[in-house]
Amino acid sequence: MLRTYKPIAHPIFTLHTQLEHLVCQVWCNASEYNTCEELLDVNFEMIYNTYGWLRTKIDEIYEKCKLLTVEQRADIREAFVVNNSIKELCDGEIIPIYLDTLPAVVADDMKPLLVDFYNTVIDYVTVPGNKLDYYNLLQEHNQFKNCPCCGLSPIESAESHYREDNDHYLPKADFPFGSVNFNNLVPLCGKCNKKCKTTKNPFEAGRISFYPFDSNHNTVNIEVNIIESDT
Repeated sequence: MLRTYKPIAHPIFTLHTQLEHLVCQVWCNASEYNTCEELLDVNFEMIYNTYGWLRTKIDEIYEKCKLLTVEQRADIREAFVVNNSIKELCDGEIIPIYLDTLPAVVADDMKPLLVDFYNTVIDYVTVPGNKLDYYNLLQEHNQFKNCPCCGLSPIESAESHYREDNDHYLPKADFPFGSVNFNNLVPLCGKCNKKCKTTKNPFEAGRISFYPFDSNHNTVNIEVNIIESDT
């Protein structure tokens, strides 16, 4: 990242909060003494009862989570919190928790559903047009003319009917708990997202990474002195 976005507040962040509730408070508390629906927050219960296919998948994962040990549940909760602490990960204060260290239900069942939330569900369960609305407000706030990653490709303005690709800074294939975390979703030009960044892990091989939503922007002044010479 050559430049970082100044963050904004937006209702689109609420879906991530609801998924944290689903993973950490519902699935990780699954037991024979409660049904999945009984543990759901009232706001998420509305989503759960609206889409039959979604309700079925959530219930299936709940049943599998009943078999998890106390330690496995704690590992899942920790992974959700750690892998969504994007700034702390970028600053090197903590290290990410990888998918292959977690119980199989995370990769086999939770991951596909959480990715579906980004690819499909988010367009239905939040305010209509929320992705584009968020993008437009973010661009208005930052006024980038070029992609903040490569600094070369023009980036669509808020006045455009289009928006750039949202790149998952921590790729959702390896870090599905950040699938709809918009602190992990960075608008980049299509070339950077599809050809340069793709699904690379920004922390792999000890890379230095920069938090893409940094409100502390230092002013950079460039001074050029031209000395005339006859030689």
